[in-house]
Amino acid sequence: MNLEPRETAKALRMGGAFSDALEHRNPNAVLDYYVNNVNDRYIPNIGVEISMVRALADTYISNIDDPTVRREVEFGPFQLGHGYHELGYFDGIKHLEDGILLVENKLKTWMRDTDVEALAIDPQVSAYVHAIHLKYGMAYDKIKVEYHVSLKPALRQRKDESVANFATRVSEEVYENPLKYHRV
Repeated sequence: MNLEPRETAKALRMGGAFSDALEHRNPNAVLDYYVNNVNDRYIPNIGVEISMVRALADTYISNIDDPTVRREVEFGPFQLGHGYHELGYFDGIKHLEDGILLVENKLKTWMRDTDVEALAIDPQVSAYVHAIHLKYGMAYDKIKVEYHVSLKPALRQRKDESVANFATRVSEEVYENPLKYHRV
């Protein structure tokens, strides 16, 4: 029996599209991601979703992105105890004079100040730090982690607002206030 989910979770769709756009440093990669990876038959307001992710990717690339950071660098496979093998991609790395900077991008709906503390002990990032140590032979204290958090606008569609007008309003909000939606 071949079981598949009826639809891709919205957070996974948006995160995957955002990540692809950053990897290619091209906000138009958002649409390519949806065309090539999202096979769901019907997603309500998908135009709003795509417009939002594209605007976030575009403003990140234009205002935050460091072109010297290498994107989507493959690592592994590495043996990580008990026969578990780690294989994946770093969001971004940059070689520094005295170490390596790991850039971890997160796309979130909201963020409290305490969330930054929680990111410091994120198991995914801990595995990435270990992978950098194994791949580059870098001492742990020479590996720096920088979190780049992009926040989805909390706007809601107005009662008589069309999907197209709402998508435009969401995009305009992000373009007019880019630093409100990106935290480093």
